Amino acid sequence: MKLTSHLKDVISGKIYKQNTLLFSNADRIYRKTESWPDSDFLKHWIRAAIVSSMSILNDLIFEDFKVTNEQERVVNANSFKTNSQHLNERSVFELFKLLAGYHLTIFFKKERQLGLTQEEFEERVFSAFDFTRDDEKNYKELFLEYGSNPPRYFGHLFDQFFTKGYELPYEDKRTEAATVFFFESLFQSYSAFLKVLQENISNL
Repeated sequence: MKLTSHLKDVISGKIYKQNTLLFSNADRIYRKTESWPDSDFLKHWIRAAIVSSMSILNDLIFEDFKVTNEQERVVNANSFKTNSQHLNERSVFELFKLLAGYHLTIFFKKERQLGLTQEEFEERVFSAFDFTRDDEKNYKELFLEYGSNPPRYFGHLFDQFFTKGYELPYEDKRTEAATVFFFESLFQSYSAFLKVLQENISNL
C-alpha cells in the first residue's frame, strides 16, 4: 500500500514539488548553521524550526482537508493546496520566513531563553533566514499584535501566507475550514518543534 502511494506521488509530481519547494529551501537555511559549534543553542533551535516549518508547509501545500459543504458535497477546503500552482521556490522561502517569525513569537512568549537577550536571539535567526528590513519590521509588528490580540495575530499570519507567499488576495481564501486547518497545522507542529529541540539540546 505504501509503495502504491509512493508511485502515485512520483507520477503526480508531488515528490519533485516537495524537493523543489521545501527541501531546497530547508537546505539553504540548514547550511547557514553547519559551521556553528554543537554547543550553540541557536544551531539546534534553527534546525528544530526548519523541521517544524517543513511539517507545516507539507500539510498546507500537499495535503487535502476534506469537508462536506452546504450542498452536502465533499470538497477540499485546503485553500493553500488548491492555490499551490502559484508557488515557486522563491515564494515558499517567504513562507519559511513567516514561520521563523511564528516560532520566535511563540517561543519568546512561552519558553525561557538560554543565555541570550531577545534582540541577540532575533538577530541571529533573522540572519539565518535572510530577513530583509521589511521582514524584520513585519515580524516585530506581528509580535506586538500577538501580545495584545492572539486571534488577530493568527488571522494576519494566515493572510500574509497568501499576500507574501502566494502573492494572492486572501479575502476569499480565509474560510472557516481553511482557518481551522491552518491553526491545527501550526499548533501541532509547534509541539513537535519543542520535542525536537529538547532532544537536540539534551546533551548540551
